[in-house]
Amino acid sequence: MLKKIFSDNAAALILVFVLFMVAIPLVSVGSTQSQPALSGLGGLILIVAAAIPPARRFMVKKEN
Repeated sequence: MLKKIFSDNAAALILVFVLFMVAIPLVSVGSTQSQPALSGLGGLILIVAAAIPPARRFMVKKEN
């Protein structure tokens, strides 16, 4: 399943968008309510979402 998401450009971008939309409120709520677990979880999701596009370049082989 993960390989299918990585090979389809639209699916990968939608996944990244959804991860960012989940992470940003988590970081916001965690920092405003002094809950470091939520902030940390949101930060981790942000890192994963930001790493997906560069990782796709190495995992997906372009067909000429």
